[in-house]
Amino acid sequence: MMPLIFLAAGARAQSGPPQHSPEGKTAAQVFKNIQVLKNIPADQLIPTMEFIAASLGVRCTFCHVEGAFQKDDKRPKRTARKMMQMMFAIDKENFGGRLVVTCDTCHNGSAHPASTPVIAAVSMPEQPLGTMHEGAKAMPPMPDHVVDQYMTAIGGQAAAAKISSRVEAGTLTAFGGRKFQVTLYQKGADKTASYVSLPRGEMITTFNGKQGWTLGMGRPASAMNPDMEYADRVYAGLGLPQAPSTVFAHLRPALPKTIGGAETYVLLGISPGEVPVKLYFDKDSGLLVRTVTYLRTALGLYPEERDFSDYRATDGVKIPYHITIARPGGERFTIDINKVEQNVPISDSKFEKPAPAGGEPSSP
Repeated sequence: MMPLIFLAAGARAQSGPPQHSPEGKTAAQVFKNIQVLKNIPADQLIPTMEFIAASLGVRCTFCHVEGAFQKDDKRPKRTARKMMQMMFAIDKENFGGRLVVTCDTCHNGSAHPASTPVIAAVSMPEQPLGTMHEGAKAMPPMPDHVVDQYMTAIGGQAAAAKISSRVEAGTLTAFGGRKFQVTLYQKGADKTASYVSLPRGEMITTFNGKQGWTLGMGRPASAMNPDMEYADRVYAGLGLPQAPSTVFAHLRPALPKTIGGAETYVLLGISPGEVPVKLYFDKDSGLLVRTVTYLRTALGLYPEERDFSDYRATDGVKIPYHITIARPGGERFTIDINKVEQNVPISDSKFEKPAPAGGEPSSP
């Protein structure tokens, strides 16, 4: 596994329904000309905008004036305000205020919602009555069976317990095929960090088991929100690795899914107060091949999907050497690991708040 890498152009989403941010400031107190989302936490505004952009398949400048986001010069921005008010009204009047209808419900990746059904380019095969959901009839195995198969597949609980730390070096491919050097650190079951070397400095994500920070893109280090911290806590727990049953309060089976032609067992990792995490295990190999975590925004859940492949035995434990990270709006990044060191000393400073731009991170 690997830590949550901070690669989006803006901040990531804030946890939960509108509430005060750690600094106690709302969006209206920090940003100019906020009219609809006044009372959400200030650090929730940009992720909410990312949610809208992904739902409509557009970029920020579709609604905003470049360099002057507070201006109302563009009609789509004024329309967006009306659409948010309509969405909130629908959810309040029909679903008790739960975010059931969101931007993506109607737009589904298009700036203009379709008003007529689409005719598929390829005809769907005819299926006899009674077999439309044949695959859904098979009961998935109990979580304990899936977890046991996974722990056996990676080398066994005893082998996994011997790994106390890990440093991985590799290449991150992002931003249209550009390649960057990345180093991933894990220590114990709760500390994780990533350092990506960019032309203008490092992009850093750290989590010390209690609090996380991100630094990069010309911004000072900022604290993660609770959903980001929870995601890093999950990846740290699965990373060295531990049995998934120790990472979550409960595991529940979900319907199996086919990924890349291979059948997988699906478990929901559930912890109090958190959005469930989806875990996909290859039915034949038992290995974890995908996770889906969610960040909560003012308008709905923002998913992040991670695929794990190219598992190799390293010091008696199988770990993935190829990771793909995918987010809405076409964001997709890959990491290829080329060097792994385990049970090596790593300074705790690697997982603390990153130094300001220009500072040198401490050595492991």
